[in-house]
This record gives sequence, structure tokens and C-alpha cells, in this order.
Amino acid sequence: CICELNSGKDMLYAPHNPLSPLVGKIGRNTPFRLSLNAGGPFLKCPTGAYNLLSPDNAAFDVLADIDIRVDVRPDLWYATASGQMLVNRVSAGTVSYAFAMDSSGSLYLWWTDTTTKFAKSTDFTWFASGERACLRATLDVNNDAAGWTARFWWAKSMDADVWNLIGDPVVGVGTTTLPNIGASIHLADAVITTLPDSSGSIGNLIGEFYGFQLWDGINDQIKVDLDLARDGGPAAVGGTSRVDATGFTWTRSGTSSFSNLYVRSVGEIPA
Repeated sequence: CICELNSGKDMLYAPHNPLSPLVGKIGRNTPFRLSLNAGGPFLKCPTGAYNLLSPDNAAFDVLADIDIRVDVRPDLWYATASGQMLVNRVSAGTVSYAFAMDSSGSLYLWWTDTTTKFAKSTDFTWFASGERACLRATLDVNNDAAGWTARFWWAKSMDADVWNLIGDPVVGVGTTTLPNIGASIHLADAVITTLPDSSGSIGNLIGEFYGFQLWDGINDQIKVDLDLARDGGPAAVGGTSRVDATGFTWTRSGTSSFSNLYVRSVGEIPA
């Protein structure tokens, strides 16, 4: 997007124009943002209580290798008051799978075997505030070396051919399995409120949520494919639910909203 700030004949944005209603309120480096209502929506995730969920379905039961992908734009990737939830599915304390990031930008994947098991990324996300990115967590439950291996990745599309590793593979001792439970999948809202290593709390994602994929096996069989812009179109703006490409209904509530107000340009008032 190319944005040209035009003061017009009234010199509205001229910082030293005494007749401008903005005199004394703006000056060099005053930030501005251009947004546009267009296309299909995303989930706007403000502060306050909200959720986006799909009720329990047998297709959500991935018991071995798993591949989870999300498309998000947090307001802040790190230096937040608490961690931010991306995906969680839990019933009576048993975690089918959960994917979140802590307040420093580290990623976590965890699940319940006989006890809670988890992997934490060995590096941070390092994205700029407000930057959009797709995050991915994979778990190989049997790495053929008497253990399990988790990996974290990023890309610019959930369907990217090439994904970039975030840190090193995380290896655990002993093979593992994921539990078979009956529970909804929650996206962006934190049913679980504490990180698996008890290092901090988790809250809802604050920012924008665009899509989610759940794969049975690593890049093997896609079970859930949610793209909010694709699956709703402009008519879905302001609604409360939509059906994804795999036939599952997702319903939002609380302070969240389906919005198509996209930021197209961010800049500053020049001298």
C-alpha cells in the first residue's frame, strides 16, 4: 500500500499552520494509520472475556503424531503481562493438546500422557509488534530413538511449502501418546490459564486471529481447516459463527468480533 498524506489547500496537517484545528496536537513523527474495510473477516481479539470454539467431534482426537498451525497477528509478541493462548483442548484437567506463547515470546506445546508433558521452544518468535505470522508446532510421538521430538516453526502462510524452524528440536525421553477425550477446541481464548512448567500465567490472545489447521500426522491428514476470511466472506462480518472448509462450525462470543478492518499502511507525519 502506498499512502500519500495530502494536507490540501487548507494545510490541515502542516504542524506550524496556526489556522489548522490540529495545531499544537501534531508535529514531526506523529504516527498515523490507514485502515480499510474489505474482504472476509478475521477474529478481532480485544481485552476482556471472549471465546471462539467448535464443539467436540471425533475428528479432533489426534492420538499420535500431531501438527498444529495458526495464523495470528498479536498486538505484542512479547513483553506482555501474561502468556497468550493459541489453541487448547482440555477436559477435567486432561489436555488433549495446547499451543501457546509465554510473555517473552517462547512457544509451548503440551499434552497429557500419564502426566503432563511439554516442549518449550529454544528460541523466541522475534516478530515486530503487530506483525502477522503463521506459527506451527509438530510432535513426533516416537522418534525411533526411544523418545519423542517436538519442533516449532513459522511461515507467512499455513499452506507454505517451506517452514522456518524456531530454535532447535526439543527431544523427550520415552515415547508418548495423546489422550482421547471429549472436548471442544478453543482458539485464542485460554481455558488453561497456567503454563505447563508453572513459569507464568496464560491469557487470551490480544490482537487478531485469522486461521487454524489441525493435522493427524505431520503434514499428513488435515482434520480441521479454518480460514476465517475464506470461510465467511464479507457477509460474515459482524456475525457470530461460520463453517470451515472441513465442515465444522465455529462460534464466537464475548468481546471478540468478526471484523474486516485491515490495516494497510502505518507511518508518521513528516517534517
